[in-house]
Amino acid sequence: MPDGARGLCAAKAAVDATDAQLDELTELGRAMSKAVADGDPITYSELNHDLHARIRDVSGQQHGRRSPGAAQRPTARHRFQLALRPGRPQQSSG
Repeated sequence: MPDGARGLCAAKAAVDATDAQLDELTELGRAMSKAVADGDPITYSELNHDLHARIRDVSGQQHGRRSPGAAQRPTARHRFQLALRPGRPQQSSG
């Protein structure tokens, strides 16, 4: 999903989220911070994926949800590689 679309999803989710959804997103953020503190890039990467999926769900946007086929694999691989770079998870969760 292009960065602009992600920003729009996040903005819409921020406006439309229920208290329960905000609590869930906050908890995902806490879990991501814990994964960074624990030096666990695999868990961090999985949680990062979950966070973006929940933001997309809360926003009600369908973009990027089509088929989880070949078009999304390179993005997932890139996201995982970023999570393994020293210091990168700290930048994202800070």
